Amino acid sequence: MEKNAKKIAYWPHAPSGCMWYRIETPMNALKRAGFNVDTVEIDKDFIASEYQSVQFYGAVPFSMEKVLKYMKEQGIKIVYDSDDALELIDETNPFYHAVKKDAPSTRAMLEYADEVTVANAQLAEYYKDKTKAKITIVPNCYNPAEWNHTRTPHEEIRIGFAGSATHVPDLIEIIPAIRNLQAKYNIKFYIMGFGQTTYEEWFKNYRYIAQPVATKALRELDALLKTISFEWVPFVDYRIYPKVLTEMSLDIGLCPLKETPFNNCRTASKAMEYNLSGAIVLASDSPTYNAEPTSVKVPNNNWEYALEAFIGSISNSNMIKDCNEKCTEWIKENRAIDNQLDLLKSVYVVK
Repeated sequence: MEKNAKKIAYWPHAPSGCMWYRIETPMNALKRAGFNVDTVEIDKDFIASEYQSVQFYGAVPFSMEKVLKYMKEQGIKIVYDSDDALELIDETNPFYHAVKKDAPSTRAMLEYADEVTVANAQLAEYYKDKTKAKITIVPNCYNPAEWNHTRTPHEEIRIGFAGSATHVPDLIEIIPAIRNLQAKYNIKFYIMGFGQTTYEEWFKNYRYIAQPVATKALRELDALLKTISFEWVPFVDYRIYPKVLTEMSLDIGLCPLKETPFNNCRTASKAMEYNLSGAIVLASDSPTYNAEPTSVKVPNNNWEYALEAFIGSISNSNMIKDCNEKCTEWIKENRAIDNQLDLLKSVYVVK
C-alpha cells in the first residue's frame, strides 16, 4: 500500500487515561501500520509542508487562533478530538475552573477544525451545533498487547472502584453498600487512581484545589470512608495501568455514575478495562453504560442488592467466567484498536 509521505501529527497532552485512549492508542496504531506520526510542539518552529494532518485534543490554557489560522493557510487538515462535553462540566469536577477558563481556545478549535472526532453518539449529538466540521465517532479502543497479564490468586472477595478524582460524587453512591456488605462478607475493597500515594495526601491536596461545591462532596466522601475498610491504590502511569489493574484481581468492578448532562456524555471505557482485567462489571443504569453490552446494570442505584446477588455467585466460578467472557468477546470484536485502522485512515490520511 502506498502511503502519503507527509506526516500525521498530534499535539501532546498531559498523561491521563483520556490521553492514552484519544491520542496514544490511535496514533500508535497508525505507526504500526507504517504511517509517519510525529508530535508538534506549538511553542517551537515546525515545517508546515511536512504535515498532512494534525490532531488537537481537549482544552488548552492559551489562545490557539494564530496557530490554527497558520495551519489552515498551509493546507494542513485540523482534527479536533474530544471525549468530554466540556461546557457541561460539573462544579464538583476539580478541573471546572480550568476548563471554563480555557473555553475560548476550545471554541476556536471547533471553528477552525476540518473534522471533529468524538468517542460516542452522545458526544456527536452534543457537538453538532457547535461546529460546522464533519463529526466522526472514533470509539475508545484498546491494544490487546497491553492486556496480557496474570491475575493474582486470592481467597477474599475483591471489589474495586477505579477512576479519577472527577468521580468523587459517584464513589459516594456506593460506599454505604460496601459498609453494609463488609459486615457480612470477607470483602477487600479497592479505590484506585485518584492521585497521590496515600489517601490522606490526596485528601489534603484535593481540598486545597477544589471549589466550594467540590469541597462539600469531598467532606461527605471522607466521612463515609471512615466507616469502611479500603485499600488505596494511587494513580499509576497508563503504560503499567493494565498490569496493576489485572494483578489486583478484582472479582467485581464498579462503575457508578450520577446522571448529569456531563456524565451522560462520558464513555464506558472503565467497564472495558475491568472486563479485560478478568472482572465482571456492575454499572449505573445510565446512557453511558447502556450504550455498550459490557456490564450488568444496577436499577435504581440499588448497589447493595446487586452486589450481594453477585457475591453469592462468586463461588460459582463458571458463572463469573461466562459473564466476563461474554462481555470480553464483544470488546475484542468492537474495541480492538487495529480493527479501527480504516476509520483512523479516513480521518488522518489526506488523499
